[in-house]
Amino acid sequence: DPSGAINPLNAPARIAINTLVRIGYGVNKWPDNQIIPDIAESWEIAPGGTQITMKLRQGVKWHNKAPVNGRTLDMDDVMFSWNRFAAQAPNRKDMINSLNPFGPVLSATNPDSKTVVFKLAYPYVPIVGFLAYPRYGQIQPKETDGGAFNPELESRGSGPWRIDRFEKDVELRFV
Repeated sequence: DPSGAINPLNAPARIAINTLVRIGYGVNKWPDNQIIPDIAESWEIAPGGTQITMKLRQGVKWHNKAPVNGRTLDMDDVMFSWNRFAAQAPNRKDMINSLNPFGPVLSATNPDSKTVVFKLAYPYVPIVGFLAYPRYGQIQPKETDGGAFNPELESRGSGPWRIDRFEKDVELRFV
């Protein structure tokens, strides 16, 4: 569960669960730490550095597995994920200003169905990079808290791979 305890599953689950942006990888090479689009197809940092506006990629689909059944990922999923992170994640104090005066993020809002805006308490150069890390920005479906699946044992993602089987301390299989 990306909003739960930080655990080893988050790293391998990265290929199944997307974030707004990600760290670029190449074929047969280590990450070059370049931030590239993922669910957000573009972003703009406002003059002064205290606002980031991200435009969502259209047509991204969840894996074809209940309860999402291949539906289109939308802004409700993005806002659900951010709000769940802000309320539950053990590391939320790293980012949320109301919990820690050194946390850079004042708010996340969606002025329309394709845009998410992060307002910052102060210019924070690595903020876009932070959103690339699974511990801060994995996008989950809004059905995650509905009881249709247990996010501690199962995932619903939109990445190129789907977790087919997970047995704690035994197996993690992708398809």
